[in-house]
Amino acid sequence: MLQSLQPCAVGTVLGSNLQPDDSDETGTERRLPRSMDTLHPCRTENIVLGPAAARRFRSILRRLSRIQRTVGYGNFSLLNFDEMRQVARCYPSVGEFPRVELNHLEKLFYQDAKRYGFNGEKTLHHITDPIDKRLVLKIAGTGNYLYKGISIDMYRRISGDLGPQLVLTSGIRGIAKQFYLFLSKALNNGGNLSSAARWIAPPGYSFHIAGDFDVGKAGFGIANFTRRFTQTDIYARLTSLDYVTFRYPPGNPTGVLFEPWHIQVV
Repeated sequence: MLQSLQPCAVGTVLGSNLQPDDSDETGTERRLPRSMDTLHPCRTENIVLGPAAARRFRSILRRLSRIQRTVGYGNFSLLNFDEMRQVARCYPSVGEFPRVELNHLEKLFYQDAKRYGFNGEKTLHHITDPIDKRLVLKIAGTGNYLYKGISIDMYRRISGDLGPQLVLTSGIRGIAKQFYLFLSKALNNGGNLSSAARWIAPPGYSFHIAGDFDVGKAGFGIANFTRRFTQTDIYARLTSLDYVTFRYPPGNPTGVLFEPWHIQVV
């Protein structure tokens, strides 16, 4: 159950070890191409938001967008649920989440994603579970964070083998960021949750919160998140590395589209 927040303390919301945001460096996953849905056969059954729910989630998405603008792209990726709420409450330009919006988010998080066709495992079991910010490190020139240890080691190994043309396009994603991405995709597809789940892991199911990350080709922009990435030399060289595994290969049982950019770490 959701609990009430402590008195507003804006300076401590994000944690003292987070760095000034440089979100204009990459952040390409913010603008997902709608056309990617055509890469997966259409399912015969789709779960679609009704008009009232769609309006409510649009309001939530606008609020999440204001939070991202307020704290910056990189810091937004680390926000847990309570921090998200506290930023909203502390900044009048964002506005506090009304109870009905929190209830919608809680329902979306806790309902079984198999209902709309996502068959992956849950990676975050409680909506308020935080990211331990003592365990993360910002990757220079990317605007993204990775976990210290195995995630950073894997990224550095790949980067060392492939050179400066390899870029980190997405690292750790907290629950606020996953809500933002999933709702963006669903609302861009007529409120279709099943369509969104073919492209974005639903909130609570993303392995980005556990250590996975995305890579791409420098200068390739949003095309790094399309099938065009498979035509690049970076992808060809990735597939030649025997220690690299893709989280969502072709024909994977989760229902997610093939993601040739998503590196499995955990």
